[in-house]
Amino acid sequence: MQAELPSYGAFLVETLVVLAIVCAVAWLILRFGVRRSTVRQSGPLRVMARLPLEPRRTLYVVEAPGKTLLIGVSEGAVATLAELDPTQVRQSAETQDGKRSFLEVWRARRS
Repeated sequence: MQAELPSYGAFLVETLVVLAIVCAVAWLILRFGVRRSTVRQSGPLRVMARLPLEPRRTLYVVEAPGKTLLIGVSEGAVATLAELDPTQVRQSAETQDGKRSFLEVWRARRS
């Protein structure tokens, strides 16, 4: 007696289920497991905000002793764009704190 081979349809369904599971696990790892920000806070400098404009262009608001700077980074070039008023930056950050999503608040509490 010969063992019966599974049908092509069953093989296709099994493959699609495994592919869906692999995609879901990869999405979960990228969404919740990997920290996207690689900027570390050290010394007297502090990154207060980051705004990615394009894949290789980003704006940073950096707090240094006595100064708050708007810095632009683009493909190896770093430029100070403006010096900002520290009190206005703090007030803006405080008003934005009330508008954070639940996920942002949860991540901030977790770290």
